[in-house]
Amino acid sequence: EYLLKNSEFLEDDVLKTAYLLGMLSSAIINWQYGATNSDSYNKWLNNMGAITKETLPRIWKKAEESIRKLSSTTRKANSTVNIIKDLTIKFAPNAFSSEKVVKGAYVSLAFAMGGSDFTKYIKKENEDA
Repeated sequence: EYLLKNSEFLEDDVLKTAYLLGMLSSAIINWQYGATNSDSYNKWLNNMGAITKETLPRIWKKAEESIRKLSSTTRKANSTVNIIKDLTIKFAPNAFSSEKVVKGAYVSLAFAMGGSDFTKYIKKENEDA
């Protein structure tokens, strides 16, 4: 939440959702690889094409499906993934139903920023541990 509040770029719910989905996707990729040595979510995401406002609901659906499968496989939830997922739920309904036009480049950038910030967060956590 701190990262969202301190970014002028992420003032729109669509961009907040893209950012959080980028963060969630990075978390899922790391969790999936660590738990099952698989990168199927990462491959799916790479094959999806451009990240736009219109593709965000599809990413959300695949992320939820992957979280359910991983939770079932590992028999435990990932608290970091759940925190990001809960934050995403705050903004996604407004973003998905928004009729506002948002540049695709902005959505892609917000998604990439989320993935990057998640990686920085994990590195910081590991350094502090």
